[in-house]
Amino acid sequence: MKITHIAPTESWTGKDGAKQFKMGVVFEDPNVRYPNIIYATIFGSDAIRRFDFAEGDLVDVEFFHQAREYNGRWYNEIRVRDFTPASIAEEKDSARPFGY
Repeated sequence: MKITHIAPTESWTGKDGAKQFKMGVVFEDPNVRYPNIIYATIFGSDAIRRFDFAEGDLVDVEFFHQAREYNGRWYNEIRVRDFTPASIAEEKDSARPFGY
């Protein structure tokens, strides 16, 4: 996935008094005819600190999604579970048997 935009890091104080952090990132799959664009969030200061990429970089990303209800309405959210530079991801993929 190609990083097309990185939003500024947001912070707030949680209910337990701990400082919380999140950052939004827009990813695009450049290897398809009609590119898929995904906006996902990265949570936690450790994950944000590890996210040492810039717009235009290629990365391998694992997403997960969740839905929640608030005041009778449902909302979806896509979060980043893990990420690695594309060159490392390609090495991992080449080690997999065909079809997996």
